[in-house]
Amino acid sequence: MEIVELRPKLLHMITPHIRLFTLPDRPTPCIYNSGCCHRMLQELVYRVCVNGEPDDPLLRVKVYRGNAKDVRRLIEHVYSVYPDYSEFLECIKVFQGYMKLHVSTVDFVQHLLQVYLRR
Repeated sequence: MEIVELRPKLLHMITPHIRLFTLPDRPTPCIYNSGCCHRMLQELVYRVCVNGEPDDPLLRVKVYRGNAKDVRRLIEHVYSVYPDYSEFLECIKVFQGYMKLHVSTVDFVQHLLQVYLRR
């Protein structure tokens, strides 16, 4: 068994989403209990536990079967571990004219994202 740890830089919490989109004790899309998501996908069997939310989230992944690098890539994709906020920032600039946002509002949002992403 291998253990992989990831520290995502997200603007949202993971566990509420998992709770919302899973059924108790049913594998849809994973079996979720006690803060962990258990999943079997083709030849991969793993468990993802989310700790440290909301301030400093840590994904601790135990790989029971399969290649740990494959599981890591899957987790990075499914949990959107390294999101790209550049498109979001461009949207803010575009909608600034439509919403008549004050320039300082856009600058403030951009500043918050940059500070957050540097953590």
